[in-house]
Amino acid sequence: IFFAAAKDDVPSVREQLAKFLLQLPKSAPSKHILPAFQVEMQPVREGFFADQPLQYIAAGGTLPYDGSIYVLASLPLTDYLFPRVRQSGGAYEVEVVPYETGALSFYSGRDPHLSETLDTFAHAADFVRTLDVSKERLAAAIDGVLPPEEEKHGSLEESLDALRNWNCGMTEDDFRQELQKIRETTIDHLRAYAPAIEGIVQNPSLCVIGNKDLLRANAGRFQTLQPW
Repeated sequence: IFFAAAKDDVPSVREQLAKFLLQLPKSAPSKHILPAFQVEMQPVREGFFADQPLQYIAAGGTLPYDGSIYVLASLPLTDYLFPRVRQSGGAYEVEVVPYETGALSFYSGRDPHLSETLDTFAHAADFVRTLDVSKERLAAAIDGVLPPEEEKHGSLEESLDALRNWNCGMTEDDFRQELQKIRETTIDHLRAYAPAIEGIVQNPSLCVIGNKDLLRANAGRFQTLQPW
């Protein structure tokens, strides 16, 4: 959930949100929420002209869901995309965003490039296919996506976990099993994602908001081009 609020209103927003979240652990999770909202995603490639020199780029698709998708997302971001798109390419931000539905998206913001960044996204599968990191580096990536171990009964953090689980239709047992799968993630497990990633980045759902001339120069990448 993303909020936008005037600075003076932030304390009030935070207080009201905390009151709401702290009620969630009292609610029983449901296993029927997520399937009710699942739809079959179709690749759509859209470009929007804006009066700006920089690009906002999002490309992705859906993978077979497994908790290790979070570990998978962290390694290409830090070891592959960040040095190419952020450090060398000059984009203000770059992210790999996984979702509980199995969706995985590559994103760059305030990016001076377009085709170069999309080509980098398209070769992410090659990086994953030959992924080679130390046991220590893999362990750090796993630890980075696991929640803290300390007790959080009655805390705001516990309520946020409850909100996540409730939205996903997960019971506490489901959640614990997912965490165990994440802890058991191996390099071979991550490499096995390569064919699925290749499938989504070769023909991704794509949305770009950016410079008119640059988008027109890459018109073949889009199904539609229109003003933002």
